[in-house]
Amino acid sequence: MVNIMDKKTALAKIKKCLALAKSANEHEAAQALKQAQALMREFEVTEQDVEWSQVNEASQPYNSRCVMWQVGLVNMCAKAFGCTQFSHTKWDNGKFKTRINFVGIGARPELAAYAYEVLLRQVRKARSEYRKTALSRLRNTKTINYRLDAFSVGWVRSVRDLVTTFASSPTEQAIINGYMKKNYPDLIEQEVKPKPATSALKTAANMDYLHGQKAGESAQLNHAMGHSPKQLGFQS
Repeated sequence: MVNIMDKKTALAKIKKCLALAKSANEHEAAQALKQAQALMREFEVTEQDVEWSQVNEASQPYNSRCVMWQVGLVNMCAKAFGCTQFSHTKWDNGKFKTRINFVGIGARPELAAYAYEVLLRQVRKARSEYRKTALSRLRNTKTINYRLDAFSVGWVRSVRDLVTTFASSPTEQAIINGYMKKNYPDLIEQEVKPKPATSALKTAANMDYLHGQKAGESAQLNHAMGHSPKQLGFQS
């Protein structure tokens, strides 16, 4: 049985050979294709394996409570970089830990995860500041959380207007879908339901949402990993 490191090495060589097979030099192209086919037979690599080797994953810690504003932030970051996303929970060091995975072509998942990490930190800071100022007189925890969540939804919605979306091509999306079906066949879609609230609380939350939109206009992604904010998906 071929171990995973051998197969990974073979996949890398196969991809290089297939790239060379597109050479204008007919002899070089034929030799490269022949070598790629030989490696595919030797290591039992299929065409789908070669396609799926383009797919990468990157993850970040995630709130298992699945609040609406955080789901919106995850979806926005995934869409901005042409990725698929899903959350998973596992037992680790004596407790359950949930992470969000971004799945896409090349470096896109890493960029999506980075964007999520940076924006999550900013929205949490904005929430904290809003709690200390606009909601400082409130004492009911459920009311505070409801209104902070409304503020956060507005913040994320505002940031979404600043993000340039890099949609995957139909071919890329088909590759990602195939990868997901193979590696995560049992994923279940989780519905996020709005929390119940009185009319008065909903009215107050509408104002919180608007304040969140205003606060979100100052969101930014810093230069990182050799990419500018524009390259990372933010309009200048």
